[in-house]
Amino acid sequence: MATILGILGVILILSFLVVVHEWGHYIAAKKNGIQVDEFAIGFPPTLYSWEGKKKNKGTTFKINLVPFGGYVKLHGEDATDKSLFKDKHSFASKTPWQKVEVVCAGVIMNFLVFWVLMSISMMIGVAPLVTNSEEFRDAFKEGVFKAEPFVLVEGVTEAAPAVIDGLQVGDKLIAIDGESLDLVPEKLQQVLTLKADQDLVLTFDRDGEDEYVLNVPQAELNNDYGLDFYPVTSLPAVKVTSVQSDLLSENLQIGDLVTEINDMPIFDIENVITAVYDGAAEGKAKFEFVRDGEKMEFVIPVENRQIVTGFLPESVALGAGIEIGDKIVAIEGQEIYFGDYIPDIADQFDGVVSYTIDRNGEQLFFELTPSEEGLIGVSLAPEIKISDYTFDFQPEFILSSVVEMELIKEPFYKAPITALSEGTKIAGQTAKAFVGTLGDVATKLEVSDEVGGPVQVAKLGFEFVQTGGVDLLSFIALISLSLAVINILPIPALDGGRLLFIIIEAFRGKPLNPKAEALIHYLGFWLLIAFIVVVTFYDIIRI
Repeated sequence: MATILGILGVILILSFLVVVHEWGHYIAAKKNGIQVDEFAIGFPPTLYSWEGKKKNKGTTFKINLVPFGGYVKLHGEDATDKSLFKDKHSFASKTPWQKVEVVCAGVIMNFLVFWVLMSISMMIGVAPLVTNSEEFRDAFKEGVFKAEPFVLVEGVTEAAPAVIDGLQVGDKLIAIDGESLDLVPEKLQQVLTLKADQDLVLTFDRDGEDEYVLNVPQAELNNDYGLDFYPVTSLPAVKVTSVQSDLLSENLQIGDLVTEINDMPIFDIENVITAVYDGAAEGKAKFEFVRDGEKMEFVIPVENRQIVTGFLPESVALGAGIEIGDKIVAIEGQEIYFGDYIPDIADQFDGVVSYTIDRNGEQLFFELTPSEEGLIGVSLAPEIKISDYTFDFQPEFILSSVVEMELIKEPFYKAPITALSEGTKIAGQTAKAFVGTLGDVATKLEVSDEVGGPVQVAKLGFEFVQTGGVDLLSFIALISLSLAVINILPIPALDGGRLLFIIIEAFRGKPLNPKAEALIHYLGFWLLIAFIVVVTFYDIIRI
């Protein structure tokens, strides 16, 4: 029953968005005195139709069999009969501005749906609007998401089979049917969505000490085994590939997966350097890593000093014999580290000040008289060194659980502004992705893994319908925005394609050849259908 209701929910959502879009065209056409011949929800064959009355007289309303789409047929829209250009109720007879208003009305309605629903979602509190892997990674770097390695149990329902079997919050799922999770992604997805189509053997670990092997019947997993997992994602990490230090090999070994340094998520080699640099002020680098399915920690001492890189004119330091490459270790016995502002420290002392300098491992002492601002005429840069430790990394991925998420939550007066700002950004990304996918299909007959077509949309919609709440609201909003963006692109057969021809007409001062335009839209329609078929094919093979 839940499955049937979920499917019906997806159909109703898509039908609602189509009705909104086509209603926009319909209202704009009526406003401009254009006869609407047909208003259809879905594509033929027709299941039911009726004739409009009073204000809707002359319009045939249709409910068609294929629920994913719809259309309005305007009188004289694809006019090839010259008499239609003089018919005051014909689309062909209207001014370019009136045509623009009618063509853009559907897109505007879809954008308004997005704006209203997303504003409401942001007032309630909605998950961050991350639309691609790069934004997802940036969100982790900025602390919007926080993750822990492994697939972790988020909750168990009281008195449910999961509790009876001994599972607890925080337990790690480490194998399915005796195989590593990385080797059985399809089964892992079934477990996470609680929709397994077979009995499964799940192996859990608790703190590396206790192991639970559970035989979970398909029926219980589908209904209510009482088990919830944190959202799972595959995050980049770095793997240790070589160790060139006896000290280090006792603590960090080849094959270890480093996930955090100084509490900063690690995504690539450059990120390693940044994380060490950011933690240098504390004089240590705390590595968090995974080895043999266990999370471990190792702290490496970090030397962080300030090194002389140049001299100013009439430099006191240069005259006293300080050289480029010298490291300032202390002032009047007070240790100096990365981040310390040396002039403020020197300014605490009157007259001659003692500077301790490290030059190639040898400590030297200089008595200098700083200026009134505490300056000795040198330019400095931080030097960070992980002493006695040398190792190499390579990129890797690790299954992780998203344990925290910072929701977007705005007051009522600010939510519409934020929604509009986010919508503008997402609209640009959607257009870029769609055009890129068109190019991939046209040139390579391929579709990127990051692109989801009708099947993926229906699958996501099914999940959100079952979840309900603000997640469903924001999903509807984003689908509505996607429909608006794709429809306004200058592609024949879409609203944007018709808009392009209207703009050309306005500049020319007369319409293009009606037969040529009709042919272009006809060909565009079938090319669009072919594109959808290819994207859907890739959707299906990735399920």
